[in-house]
Amino acid sequence: MFIGHPAAGYVWTRFLLKKGVLNGSAGIEYHACLLLGLISSVLPDFDLLYFFFIDFKKHTHHTFLPHIPAFWVIIAIISMLLCIIFKNRQLKKVSLIIISNVVIHLLLDTISGGIYWLYPFSGQECTVFEIRTKYDMWVLNYFLHWSFVGEVILVMAGIFVFFRKKAAVYPFLKMCVTGNKTMYCLNQIKDISRNEFFQNKTF
Repeated sequence: MFIGHPAAGYVWTRFLLKKGVLNGSAGIEYHACLLLGLISSVLPDFDLLYFFFIDFKKHTHHTFLPHIPAFWVIIAIISMLLCIIFKNRQLKKVSLIIISNVVIHLLLDTISGGIYWLYPFSGQECTVFEIRTKYDMWVLNYFLHWSFVGEVILVMAGIFVFFRKKAAVYPFLKMCVTGNKTMYCLNQIKDISRNEFFQNKTF
């Protein structure tokens, strides 16, 4: 999957916010959660940097650690333990956004890309539809496959949710386009996990 991940991440994070799962998210923190959701939705694909510039496309990037579910299971367990130890609401919120969006990313990649869900117990790649190589430019094999229609639908759904309420659109655009506001948004993500850290820290 190529273009569908950010849209899926945005829709999912908006859903969490709307249902009150991320309680207390308002104002700039609301938009920080959205930005974190967008980043988390493509987080496993950061291994493309290694794929292109270090591995030089010798192996499929789905074999790298960010695309291995077992790696994220370990991250989730560590995050859960930290949340229990420090009883930090903000850390729980950040963990939920990141882990849930990564899981959605891996599920979407399973449809046509293939994910090693059983690793390290099995090296079997799990995929719903196998996309065979027909074109030398490898991206065309995905763009011209019928499953790409699903990605287009995801993007359309994301656009629909984005423009459904103007009140949620313009503040988000203002923060992402304006340099200062973007810095505030990024700083909020950085502080969100430690906002109540020292207040709630117990020994």
